Amino acid sequence: MSSSANQRQEALRLAERRSNLEAELEVHLELLQSHGVTLNSALVDREGFPRADVDISAILEARARIRVIRNDLKTIEGNLARLLQDVFQTSGDDAQVYLNGSASTPDPFALVKSVDAGSPAASAGLHEGDKIIRFAATGPHPVPAESLQAVGALVQKSLDKPLRVQLLRRHATDDRDVMKLLQLTPTRWSGRGTLGCFLVPI
Repeated sequence: MSSSANQRQEALRLAERRSNLEAELEVHLELLQSHGVTLNSALVDREGFPRADVDISAILEARARIRVIRNDLKTIEGNLARLLQDVFQTSGDDAQVYLNGSASTPDPFALVKSVDAGSPAASAGLHEGDKIIRFAATGPHPVPAESLQAVGALVQKSLDKPLRVQLLRRHATDDRDVMKLLQLTPTRWSGRGTLGCFLVPI
């Protein structure tokens, strides 16, 4: 099995582990919410006695587990970010790996303001609000485009050739970004340009 395939398998394994942890995290957060408390809410009354209106034992257990899960997720996210970077640079496959943004995530340079229906960008899965980290040609050792000017030049010479797009997308259920890798092929279509999306600098 190739190094790229091994990286893909490891990334998918970590992504699955991350999804399982996120599901468990949601359960514990919902438990806290059902008791009307947060990670930092006091569990004693004004006189210093344990509150009788909540299940203190369950809350303490949930809080402890939430902290462990968040630490585990932070480690997984860092490993996934590094793996995604390797896959992005070396893989020619149509890979899609969802990752959480972290301190090691490169800064995005462009925001997707709009995506035209039926366009190459829409077909590739690009969404309004996505934050672009880089464009690059497929194949070994691509030179990434990390500015709007560089993207324009790359797209112009890549008609009908797949490009890999690394981006951040806001998670659907919480206030976090996830990193995603898409394959987008500039193509002449019935609408404007060869991508069918409007990017603005960040």
